[in-house]
Amino acid sequence: MEYSVENYLEMIRSNLSKKTNELVEKIGSLIEMNFAEEVNAIFIESSIGEPTLYFSLSTREDMFDEVFEEEVDEGFAGSVDLLDEFLVDEWLEEEWSDTLEEFYEKEGVEEACIAEIGRWVYQCFNQANGKEIGIPSYFEIHDAGNALDLLTGEWFDPEDVEL
Repeated sequence: MEYSVENYLEMIRSNLSKKTNELVEKIGSLIEMNFAEEVNAIFIESSIGEPTLYFSLSTREDMFDEVFEEEVDEGFAGSVDLLDEFLVDEWLEEEWSDTLEEFYEKEGVEEACIAEIGRWVYQCFNQANGKEIGIPSYFEIHDAGNALDLLTGEWFDPEDVEL
């Protein structure tokens, strides 16, 4: 198989697009949620490295510390699943090979994949009118370093932000 970054991203886009309506609906439902006053930000989270992705939401008091349900008197705090696992990377699903691994590393596929997923989450957030949630909202890939501000569409280092 001939690997190219554009073919890879097209596959990722195609598989993400199958879940667009579901994620838009889940984000839209957050607008009506009454978040606890201890919640200063929400994070839509996922991880990569497997053929599948899942998406969850966590509430945080700052960029790193979660707020849990048992820590608040009123309102929502904690985490909730937004999307169950679904297949995104068909190439990983089919077979891991030295050739595929070399392609991923040489072509910076992980970074391109993170950027593509971030674009998709940002578009879903906007389509759902996510700004109406009324608190800072972010997207991050677990252990990837940077996060995406869903209000501005800009990537940033969470270490540089204080809530």
